[in-house]
Formats: sequence, structure tokens, C-alpha cells
Amino acid sequence: MLFGKKKNKARSPSAELILSRHGREIKYMTRRGAAAADETIIGKDGVINIVENELVISCGNDIIFRAPIDRLQAYELMNLSGINLVFEGVSYVAYYTKGIENK
Repeated sequence: MLFGKKKNKARSPSAELILSRHGREIKYMTRRGAAAADETIIGKDGVINIVENELVISCGNDIIFRAPIDRLQAYELMNLSGINLVFEGVSYVAYYTKGIENK
């Protein structure tokens, strides 16, 4: 096929998950420490955005997290209340205002 559609590059499961959360509102975002019980809130009342292959999370007028999508690992929380993002060995969790089932 000479003039057919271009095939999309295969995306990782993490990238697919991140892209599917574009526009999702978050209640708050935390940074997890080395100990499982050590979490620090870094922002409240925000939104997840995708801007030119970067994940950008902003709360109010401040950007609290920015990272290239291809360098992130993403996992959905078991109760579907948020997304766990791992960037350069540090874990961040964005908790949704509503669960996935209540979009």
C-alpha cells in the first residue's frame, strides 16, 4: 500500500495508561518516601494534562509535576482511586476526585 495510513508507533502499557488519564481531575498528589507509610502531599485540587509528550500535573496555577511520558512508569491503584507514577526512582501518587468507574 503506497499511500495508506501510517501505522502508529507501539506504545508501552504505561504510556497508554497515562494518555488515557488526560483531563482527569485529581483530589491531591503525594510523593512517597522510602518507607511505605511516608507520604507527603505536594498539591491539591489539580488536573492531569498531556502537553507535547509530557505529563503535566498542575494544582491551582502551579505545575507540581512534569515528566516525559516515555521515561515514566505508571500503575493504576488496586481500588482504581488513583495512579502511581514512578519517575527517576521516586514514586508519586495522584488520587482522582472520582474513581474510574464514576467518570
